[in-house]
Amino acid sequence: MACGSWELLADTGVHLLYKVCDPATEHVFVLKSLHPQRARDDQERTMLAHEAWVARRMQTGRAARYLAHLHAGPPGGHAPSGFYLLYDWHGGETLDELLARRHVFSVAQAVGLVEQVVRALGLLHRQGVVHRDIKPSNLHLGTDGVLRSLDLGGGAEWVRTRIDAPVAWRDAQLYESLSNGRATTPPMKERRRRRTRAVICLRSG
Repeated sequence: MACGSWELLADTGVHLLYKVCDPATEHVFVLKSLHPQRARDDQERTMLAHEAWVARRMQTGRAARYLAHLHAGPPGGHAPSGFYLLYDWHGGETLDELLARRHVFSVAQAVGLVEQVVRALGLLHRQGVVHRDIKPSNLHLGTDGVLRSLDLGGGAEWVRTRIDAPVAWRDAQLYESLSNGRATTPPMKERRRRRTRAVICLRSG
């Protein structure tokens, strides 16, 4: 991949994922944005902002090893030109991709992967985050041997304190302002639910 070019990695119908390279530093990133058809959807925009908010708070803790690093903006200190997230690129494949091509793990490899997942989830929980969408497509095995958890948007719940939900909403509105988007205040019932729920729920499939 030549630096300065873009490569579409995935189109989920909600998000577009691109592999991009900065010509000045030759650093490779993954750019995540909303699909054009969802770009004005307030709910999807808020979920993407929520993902940025959670990922930003996980950068300095021990769980950061098992997550892709989120950058505050484009290289060189330039202001973002739109509403998107910029993660470090890691070579490798998701477990879903490995299983799709019938990759067979040894017993030791499988146990090692499970240990990494459990360790990552435990560290996230210690920092007040419950990942609710653990599945093969959200687990990326890097060429460095690290199994990283993906999708901290709709798949993550912040449960540390009762006052964090309004703080999260405030930060979501700040992220929304990057692209002049509009965010609406969630209903009171929803705000209460976010403040009080602290149930670990891991989904598969």
